[in-house]
Amino acid sequence: MQLKLTSLLVLLLASGLGLMLTMPRATEAQGLPVLRAIWFEWDPCFAFRDQLAPLFKEATIEVTCVPLGQWHDAIFRDDFLSNSSGKWDIVILDSQFIGEAVTGGHVIELTQLVADQIDLTDYFAEPFAAYGEYPPNSKRYFGVPFEADVQFLVYRKDIWEQIGVRDVFGYDDPDSDSGLLQVARRINAAPGVGAYGYASFWCTLCGDAYDQGATCWNQIAWSYGGEIWDPATFRVDGVLQQKANEDSLDLARQLILEGPPNVIDYDFGNLVGALCDGTVAMGAIWAGFGPAFTGEGCAMRDRLGFTVVPGQRTHALSLGGMGVHVSSHVSPERQQLAQRFVAWSQQQTVQRAWVEMGGYSARKSVLASGLFINSAAYAPIFGVSYPLVKDFWNLPEYAQLLQIQMQGLYGAFSGELSSAQALDQIAKGQQALLDEAYPDGPPRPPADPVTIIVGVQIALLVLTGLFMLLVVATMVAVFVKRHVAVFHFSSPIFMELILLGCLLLLSALLTYAQDPPNTVACQFHLWLSVLGVCLIFGPLLAKTWRVWQIYQKTSKFMSIRITNADCLKVTAGVMAPAVILLAVWTGVDTNRPKTYYDEPNDGEQVTRCDNDHLAIYLGVLFGYLGVLVLAGCVFAFLTRNVATEFNESRYLTVLLYNLVLISAVTIPLIFFISDDPTVSFALECAGFLFAVLLVLGVLFGPKFYRLAAGKGDDRSTLGTRGARGTTTSSGPNTSGRNNSSNNHNNHTSSNSDPPIRQEMDTVVSQIFDDSC
Repeated sequence: MQLKLTSLLVLLLASGLGLMLTMPRATEAQGLPVLRAIWFEWDPCFAFRDQLAPLFKEATIEVTCVPLGQWHDAIFRDDFLSNSSGKWDIVILDSQFIGEAVTGGHVIELTQLVADQIDLTDYFAEPFAAYGEYPPNSKRYFGVPFEADVQFLVYRKDIWEQIGVRDVFGYDDPDSDSGLLQVARRINAAPGVGAYGYASFWCTLCGDAYDQGATCWNQIAWSYGGEIWDPATFRVDGVLQQKANEDSLDLARQLILEGPPNVIDYDFGNLVGALCDGTVAMGAIWAGFGPAFTGEGCAMRDRLGFTVVPGQRTHALSLGGMGVHVSSHVSPERQQLAQRFVAWSQQQTVQRAWVEMGGYSARKSVLASGLFINSAAYAPIFGVSYPLVKDFWNLPEYAQLLQIQMQGLYGAFSGELSSAQALDQIAKGQQALLDEAYPDGPPRPPADPVTIIVGVQIALLVLTGLFMLLVVATMVAVFVKRHVAVFHFSSPIFMELILLGCLLLLSALLTYAQDPPNTVACQFHLWLSVLGVCLIFGPLLAKTWRVWQIYQKTSKFMSIRITNADCLKVTAGVMAPAVILLAVWTGVDTNRPKTYYDEPNDGEQVTRCDNDHLAIYLGVLFGYLGVLVLAGCVFAFLTRNVATEFNESRYLTVLLYNLVLISAVTIPLIFFISDDPTVSFALECAGFLFAVLLVLGVLFGPKFYRLAAGKGDDRSTLGTRGARGTTTSSGPNTSGRNNSSNNHNNHTSSNSDPPIRQEMDTVVSQIFDDSC
C-alpha cells in the first residue's frame, strides 16, 4: 500500500512538472504577442520598462536597458548589421543616430502615421523634426518624440544664499557678479563653503563619453552667437573658427578651472554624485537625471534648486531626449503592432501618464498642464527651457564627426591647445570627412522619382530592337551580295562599317532600359552614340574622298591606286579625335548619374547622366562633328558629277542635310526638357531611329531596288551623270585628231563631253574593280 501511494505521488509530481514545462507563458496564453524594445540605462528607461510598457494592452513589451557606451552598438552592430537581425522591434534612438538608421534602411517610414494620428501643432517644430525627420526639411518622418530632454542648472540654494546670489544672468558678465563664471568664482572664493564653484559633464575621451563634452560646449557656443557648421552647405571650415566660438571655448576652459581637479573627466554619474554629496555647488545636467536629485539617495536633495542654464548674446540649449522608431528587420505583422504602440504612446492620456512616471513629454499641451508643472520641483524649469533647444548633425557620419570634435575639445579643455588651434583642428578634420562623404554637396530631401513611362519605354525599346534586326539583315545581305556590281563599286567593307555605326547608335538607346541610369549605362550610352555617329560619317567620307582622288587624277590621265587599306586609314583618322575625346571624357570627368530636383517644391527628382564639365565636352564634340559635316559638304560638291555607281555625293548631301536638321531640333529639346525622362527618351529615339532609317533608305534603298529590278550587275549605265544627267551615248568624233588634241583640256574638264567622260568612267570602273 505504501509502495502504491509513493508511486502515485511520484506520478503526480512528474505529471505536474511536465505540465509546468509545457505550459505557455501568461502572455502567450492570453494571446498577446511580444515586442522587444531597447534603450540605455537611466531612469526614463526603467520607467518605460516597469511602468509605461505594461499599460499597452495589445502586446507585452520587453524593454532592455543597456549601458550608455553600448547603446549604439547593441542596436546597429548586434542587430541591424548582424546576420540575425530582427532582435528589436522598437528602438529608442538618439537624434544623431537617425541619419545612419534611415540611410541604412534599418527603420521604417512613419510619415503616414504622423499625418493620420499626430497633431503636429501640439509639438515644438525643431525637436519634433530632430527626433524623426530625415533628411532635414524633407517632411518625411521615421520616428516621433519619446523622451524630451534639455539641460537645466542645478545649484545649492544654501550656498547661493550665503554669497548673496539670486540667479545667474549670462555665462560671463564682467560688469557684474551675476554671470555663471562670476558666481562660480565667488563660490570658490567664499570662506567656509566647502564646495567647488561649477562642474558639468565635460568628459570627452573617457570610456562612456559619447557626446557628453560636445553637448556641454555646443550650447555655450550657440549662446555666444556661434555655429558649429552650416547645415545648408555642409561647411565647417570657415564657420567653426569664428570669434564667437573662440570666446565660448575660452569660457568653457575658465569654467573647468572653477571645478574639481578631475572635472575634465566628469561624466553624468560623476556629476550627479558630486552635486548630491556636496562636492560641487553648481552644475548643468540633463533634466532626465532630475529624479536622482530628489530621491532618497541624494544627501543634498533638500538643499538643491533648479534654474535655466543661462545664455549670453543669444539663448540656445542642446537638445536632449530621443525618438521612438520601428525596426525594418522584423516581420510586417510585428512592424504593424510596433506602429500601433508608437501611435498609442503619443496620445494625450499616455503622455500625461508618462510625466507622472518621471518622463518628459514633447507635447506643448502637456508641458503647460498643471499636472506636469506640479510633478517635480524642476518641472517648471523644463517647460521654460525646452523651447530653446537646438540640435546638431544627424548624419550617418555622426560618430566620426563627433570623435573629431571630442578630440579637439579635449585639447582646449585641458589647455594643450589654444581655443583657436582646437577649433581649426576640428574644422579641418570634419570638413575633410564631409567633403569625402558628400562630394556633390548636401543630400537633398527624398522626392518622388520621375522615370520613363513603362509603356512608352517598352514600345520604343521594341521598335529599336526591330530596327536593329533590320540593320543586321542588311549587313548579311550586303555581305552575301558583295560581288554584285551595285554593292561592289560602293565598297562593301565600308558599307558594313556604316551599318555597324547604325547598330551602335541603336544600341545606345538600349541603355535606357536601365532607368534611372547607373554609371555603366551612362558610359555605354556616351561611347555607343558617339562612335555610332562617327562610324556612319567616317566610311562615307573615306569613300567620297577616294572617288574625288581617283577622278581628280584620271581627269589628268595620271595613274592612281587607292586601296581599301588607304580608305580605312582615313576612317581611322576620322574616328581618332572622337576616341581621344571619349577617353579623356571618361578618364578625367566620367559621366555618372546625377539627381536633380523640381526646385519650386522639391516634390520630384529626375536622375540623368551628367558631369561637372558637360558643356565643355559637348562643345568640343559638336565642334568636331561640325568639321566632319563641313568636310562632307566639300567632298559632296567636288564629286557631284561622278557616276552614281562610284559616287554617293547626292546621298551624302541628303544625309548631311537631314542629320543636321534632326540634331538642330532634337538636341536642344532633349536638354531643355530633360526634366521629363519620357519626353527626352522619346525625342532621342525619334532622332536616332530616323537617322538610321535615312541611312538605310538613302544609301542602301536604291541599291536593293536595282538588285530587285535585276540590274544589280548591269554596268551599262556606268556613265550616267548623277547630278547633271547628260547621256553617255554619242556619235563618233568628227572634229578631227588635231582639233581633239587642241581642245584636250576642255574635253577633260567639261561635264558635257559624253565620249571622254564615258571613257573616264570605264577607266574608273576598272580602278574601282582593282581597289575594292
